[in-house]
Amino acid sequence: PIMDGYTASKEIKKIKPNQKIFAFTAHAFEEDKNKCLAAGMDDFLTKPINVAQFHHCIQKHMDHIINNFNSEPLEQFLD
Repeated sequence: PIMDGYTASKEIKKIKPNQKIFAFTAHAFEEDKNKCLAAGMDDFLTKPINVAQFHHCIQKHMDHIINNFNSEPLEQFLD
């Protein structure tokens, strides 16, 4: 790979700061989660993926988008 997920997240956030990025990793330690969040990822899920946790994660971020839809520029949601 050209870059790891941490670097990729930082680069994506430079270009599209409102883009949601979720970490899907087998690394389940708290320091792994903190490293992902520090790199700009918006949430953290461990493998194997628990469907209920994944659904909750998506819903949580969609709720934020919906609740802030009228207060933030529309263009950020359209890319």
